[in-house]
Amino acid sequence: KKNNNNNNKKRHSTAIAAFLDGCEHRKIKKRWRWQQQQRNIAVKATPPSSREDGDDDDESHSTAASSSSLSSSPSSSSGILPQFSGDNTATKITLGLLWAAYMWFVLLTPNAPGSPATSLDPHDLTEAIQLSINFWFVTPILLPQLAPVIHPAFEGLFETLVTWSVLYFGFITEGRSQKKGVSTLGFLIGSSFLTNIFFIPYLALRTSAPSLSPRQQVMEVEEEEQNGAGINDVVPFEDRVENIVENKYFGVTVGSMAAFSIFWGLFARPEYGDLSQRGADFLQILKNDRLAYSFLVDMGIFALLQSWMVPDDMRRRNFDDSKVLWATRLVPLFGIAYYMSVRPPIPRSLLKKKKKNDVL
Repeated sequence: KKNNNNNNKKRHSTAIAAFLDGCEHRKIKKRWRWQQQQRNIAVKATPPSSREDGDDDDESHSTAASSSSLSSSPSSSSGILPQFSGDNTATKITLGLLWAAYMWFVLLTPNAPGSPATSLDPHDLTEAIQLSINFWFVTPILLPQLAPVIHPAFEGLFETLVTWSVLYFGFITEGRSQKKGVSTLGFLIGSSFLTNIFFIPYLALRTSAPSLSPRQQVMEVEEEEQNGAGINDVVPFEDRVENIVENKYFGVTVGSMAAFSIFWGLFARPEYGDLSQRGADFLQILKNDRLAYSFLVDMGIFALLQSWMVPDDMRRRNFDDSKVLWATRLVPLFGIAYYMSVRPPIPRSLLKKKKKNDVL
């Protein structure tokens, strides 16, 4: 019986290896090999006496492998960015204080540049409307005669911030694991228009996402082989938004738009002078304009918190890459864009689990 079990295991591993060797996607191969390594580590750590019970052996090994994989997940292995969620009281208090400070220093205080939001300054309202008309440079490029003329440095600052907030839509699948009453999509839409007024509260209210053990991941590969599904079917999303943001070109596209926004601020509208002149004008705008001041504060908070949701997203995908994680921590904006372009697809079982819960 023991020899038969060993032969079955060898045939099982050989079949999986053959399937992966014929697969063109290196991410699937890398993920499977990492799972096999975790399983081998767990088997070696198990006493020999506990490995003599036939089929029970598989269950004990899978449990150990699951624990090993979770303990070596990006968030727990690095020790720098733990698994944050709104379940932690200290996290709620910290984010609540940050949100209160943000509301005061950006919207309410009379000591910041420009006028407080409560005064409803017509100048600020006019700027907001003009920036909206020129959103993502569509009007200035296609219909320049109808586009409001705005200082390119100020315009580039606004467009870069908006592009940054759009990148967070890449975490929309997190909504499948959130508790009732916390709408990830709703908060992301709000963050696109009012940035940290919505973004910080969402970080305080969100809960951590589920993950799959290595055994479950291998079962996913087996299911793909048995059903004859292609690689593009690994993540069969029903929601169109999820289909867009799960595409590896989402990060590249939005990151390119951010780069173009910076380029626009530096070189567009040559009548505004060279780089030194634009820099001087930009500093003057920051000293006198409440919107520009708020945009800069928003970008600072985004840079501080942009990697907050990454460990959970990596855990959902069983994606273990410390270099990618550090890129999201240390490189503002483009670190997130890079992560969106290299992360593996999310396992289907997580989507199925949510679908089943919805039906119930």
